[in-house]
Parts: sequence; C-alpha cells; structure tokens
Amino acid sequence: MACAFPVDTFYRAWKNLDGQLSLVQQILHNPDVFSFAEHAHHKVATELLKVQPDIDNSELASWKSLELLDTLLHLADSGHSGAVMDMFQMAKIHCPDVLTLGLIQVRQKETSFCTEPKKNKKISCLVLFCVCFCATPLTPPFCLSSDLSPAHGVPL
Repeated sequence: MACAFPVDTFYRAWKNLDGQLSLVQQILHNPDVFSFAEHAHHKVATELLKVQPDIDNSELASWKSLELLDTLLHLADSGHSGAVMDMFQMAKIHCPDVLTLGLIQVRQKETSFCTEPKKNKKISCLVLFCVCFCATPLTPPFCLSSDLSPAHGVPL
C-alpha cells in the first residue's frame, strides 16, 4: 500500500512563515506540478451555487480546499497580508463565489480578507444573501469546525 503524501504538513502553522508562504505561492502558481486539490482536504461546499465551478480547471481547483484558505488566513494574520491578498487575486477574478463561500466556511474572524471578496460584483446573489443576512455561519458539513482547523496543527 502506498503512503499518501503528507499534505497536512503544509497546512500546519510553521515557525518559518516566510518559507511556508513561499511554498504555497509556488504551488498555486504551478498547479501542473503540485495541486492541493489532488490531496486529502475538506472541500468548499458549492451546492448552493446556481452554476457549479469548473472541476477540470487545475488552476482553480486548489481554491476549493478549506485547509488552504484557513492556512492563507493564518499567514495573513501573521504579518503576510499583502502576499496573501496577491494570491487571492486570481481566485477573486476567476472563482469569486468559491472564494467567498470558502471564507465563510472556515469561520475565521472577520478581516479584510473576508470582507474584500464580498464587494466583487461577479458574486452570485445567493452567496451575497448568505453573507449579508445569515445570522450564523454555515454549519457542518458546510464548514470546518474549530477543532479540525489544520492551521493549528491538527491533522485531517
């Protein structure tokens, strides 16, 4: 039996944040070499979208990983907000609904990263409705509970 690649190591909080940031940047820029979507992860629940995202697009597939989004938010909170915002740019342009739903589902504290994609005019009305009028975050299976948060060192 082949061992699975330990991708959960990428999602844990590292002491070398610059190294973790650099690795994630390179992975997102080179999905043909390595893709978070090809490894174990919790997926962004997109069932409530009228038009489902393209599952064959390798450049966008990684953005469906709640662990990736949680890790990026942790990096942003740790002083790398500019670099993380740069990484979010492609997702904001090509899959804003997935990015917004993912940010809602990881249930991080409200930061500019959580509010910025909500301002994108391409986001569907249903997602905007959930963002603006839902009193509580989406509940399982639509979100990671705080005890499963990989950015805090807990494996999948």
